[in-house]
Amino acid sequence: MKPVISLYKKEFLSYVYSLLSYIFIVIFLVSLSWLYWQDVFLVGQVSMRDFFRLLPWFFLFFLPALSMRIWSEEKKSGTIETVLTLPISDVQAVLAKFAAATTFLACVLLFSLPIPLTLSSIGNLDWGPVIGSYVGALFLGCAYIALGQWVSSLTKNQIVAFLVSAAIAFVFMLFGMSFFTSSGGMIGTVFSTISTYTHFESLSKGVIDLRDVLYYVSFIAVFLYANVLSLGRRHRSIHTYSQPLLVIAIAVILNMLLSPINIRLDVTAGKQYTLSKASRTIVEHVEDPVTVKVFFSKKVPQDLLALRRDVEDMMKEYKRIGGKNVIIEFLDPKPQSDVENEAEKYGIPAIQFNVTSKEKFEVSSGYAGMVLLYQDTQETIPIISDTNNLEYTMTAAIQKMTRNEIPAIAFLSDHEVAKTQQVQQYLSQQFNVSSTTVDTLENVQNIVIAGPKKEFSDEEQYAIDQFVMRGGNLFVLIDGMNVSEQLGQIQPNKTGIEKILEAYGVIVNQDLVADFASPETIRMGGSGSYQVVQAYPLWPRLVSSGFNNENPISSRLQQTTIPWVSSLSLHGSDQTSVTALAKTSSQSFGFTDLTSISPEAIRTPDSNSLQEQVVAALISGTIKSAFTNREKPTSVDSSQFVSETTSARVFVVGNSRFISDDLLQQGSIENALLFVNAVDALTQDNSLISIRSRNALNRPIDPLSDTKKTVLKYGNIFSSVIIVLIIAATSFFVRKRKDLKARKMYA
Repeated sequence: MKPVISLYKKEFLSYVYSLLSYIFIVIFLVSLSWLYWQDVFLVGQVSMRDFFRLLPWFFLFFLPALSMRIWSEEKKSGTIETVLTLPISDVQAVLAKFAAATTFLACVLLFSLPIPLTLSSIGNLDWGPVIGSYVGALFLGCAYIALGQWVSSLTKNQIVAFLVSAAIAFVFMLFGMSFFTSSGGMIGTVFSTISTYTHFESLSKGVIDLRDVLYYVSFIAVFLYANVLSLGRRHRSIHTYSQPLLVIAIAVILNMLLSPINIRLDVTAGKQYTLSKASRTIVEHVEDPVTVKVFFSKKVPQDLLALRRDVEDMMKEYKRIGGKNVIIEFLDPKPQSDVENEAEKYGIPAIQFNVTSKEKFEVSSGYAGMVLLYQDTQETIPIISDTNNLEYTMTAAIQKMTRNEIPAIAFLSDHEVAKTQQVQQYLSQQFNVSSTTVDTLENVQNIVIAGPKKEFSDEEQYAIDQFVMRGGNLFVLIDGMNVSEQLGQIQPNKTGIEKILEAYGVIVNQDLVADFASPETIRMGGSGSYQVVQAYPLWPRLVSSGFNNENPISSRLQQTTIPWVSSLSLHGSDQTSVTALAKTSSQSFGFTDLTSISPEAIRTPDSNSLQEQVVAALISGTIKSAFTNREKPTSVDSSQFVSETTSARVFVVGNSRFISDDLLQQGSIENALLFVNAVDALTQDNSLISIRSRNALNRPIDPLSDTKKTVLKYGNIFSSVIIVLIIAATSFFVRKRKDLKARKMYA
């Protein structure tokens, strides 16, 4: 064992004492960091996704350069005979050199740790994908080192070893690209399976899957074994040449046998790829079988192949928890088949994508949707585009089908309210969603008043007040100022609802809040004109530090953009609880005298007047009627007047645009989670909130000054260089001392 350790130390120190190694490290880290930090503050997210998206491409050059000398240099200098005559086996020699190169690679990756540490200090970084990406990077690096080590054993020329290693690594990486996988079917699956990039992407999500680990271990083992055989110490025979094929066959068979086994470690925050406790509870209490039919074409591009695997893993989780009460069926809707007809019957449409056929791109179609069946009810998920919200959608569908009574919520349709069809469609997964008018409030328990522009009469205000007094839940999304986007004009919005809310404990101020530390970045410029992207303070971007982390409505939110929002002033009492749910940053100001929404019209106020602005609140507990000390309309029957309620629940936001159809992107509800969570919390249990909020993708950077951004950017780019230079100087000093000591000893 001692000779093995000696060889390992010799190889590792050869990297440490080599000036060329440090030059490569500096170029590698500075180039990678420079490209990554160019867009970090522009994107505004604490994520290393872009860093690790670049990393495999840098590995194509860095790792062949690292491994090209492992055996080539020994052959060229003639020292390979010395190595092979050591009292160690070929296997031990190969493993010692591989371990030394791998250790050096791990040290290089450690030099990039200042980046995630910096990100975690300026935002709520999810360490799961970071850990998974580092694990994936180490496995990918080890795979390329094993490949390069084998190629190095075949030639004396290091340049040849470098070029051949880089070319083969590039091919293995290319197998995972759409050029190869877009053909779909079995061929696309094979290319995707043998690609080093596909498995790295899987680990980068923050899920350490046994199948990905097994792939890399097999890849490394095959090329290390090929390296052992290439040394040629033993007598070659027909069996010797057949052994590599046998090893490859064993690796392939092992991967195929274990591919159905779903053993993985989810290290993401909130366990995003593992069924939540809420889902498990709901599924475990299903009394009759729920049948889930997944219509997913087998001949699809690579990105959908990866999605299919994730969907299959999730279905296995549901089956494991639900047991006999969850029946999973995976169906391939081939053209003009009964399965395709069945998919169309359930409302699952065909989706189009590009495939390659006969060396050209063609448009093909396939299916990626599912239907859930329970007794005589069904819920359809027409298109599965990703798995981010699939758990919520499925669990919500199961709960809706299996519950005895479905809660109802009504959106006020008169008084020129905002258009909210997209959020209504989303809520329909769990609620019976309908429209109502002030005249029919007695028929509903939950009403939403979103962005009214027409003033409510005294009689209508009275009806809304008495609705709350009778125990109804009220959701008010009201704009303190009317903003005309076309004309750029601003004017106070007087609806009469403000009087009711003020009596309950919330004043909707007639102002527009500007957040100078956390503005949203938007495109400015009208249709046909030159558009520019710039920070716009009148669209405050609320981040995690601005949400109330003690209330389930807001505790898990990461980001919400609220355009042209008005501030709220809160004044509760001993019996009435008025809770602030969301605030802007401390660098905010409420403008009451703006005449235009143009960026040029926004002046920077005195720093002493900047402060946090409350923009969302919850009123609960005992509240008195707004008409207790106010004259009641003569046209109403006041004999049934209710003067107070002990179970009030009123949700208020000084803005309605944040859930409007104009703002919400197609298929994304994330910006409206504050409102959707409030609906869940006030109308039913909080279980689904935990599922929905944990899958929020936005993790914004905390508000920072331009100076601090510059310091962080260049500090991270060059900090690794400083660390490397310190280590290089230290190693040079240590080596020089050893040389002097040796000279004195043998002088």
